[in-house]
Amino acid sequence: MKYIITLFFVSFATCLQAQSIEFSAKASKQVVAADEAFKIQYTVNVEAPFTAPDLKDFKLLSGPSTSSYSQINIVGGQMKQTYTLTYTLVIRPKKEGEFTIPPASISYNGRNYKSNTLKITVTAPTGNNPVDNNANN
Repeated sequence: MKYIITLFFVSFATCLQAQSIEFSAKASKQVVAADEAFKIQYTVNVEAPFTAPDLKDFKLLSGPSTSSYSQINIVGGQMKQTYTLTYTLVIRPKKEGEFTIPPASISYNGRNYKSNTLKITVTAPTGNNPVDNNANN
């Protein structure tokens, strides 16, 4: 029994090391009003230290918060492990215009990985969303 458990964990560790790193960014909206908050989610398939991008044109309202999902399937003697870690930021623009949010980064096994950039268009405020007086800080 100990042999089977040891074999399982060795196979599991080998599976983790052999996987390719997938790291991507997605915004909840590509066009937002200047007084509107929105989410950016960074998804990666390994647990690794996260560095948020420079958000100089946006105010960080919350985050990064994390959530994770893990699943192991064994079918026909083959093991497949799925792991997803999501970092979520809630931000609001400081002004109108076209902006590119630079990539976030992670470091895993001594290598650095970057997400994709995000293009955000910020339109005039709608007046429907409360904005605090410190929005430009």
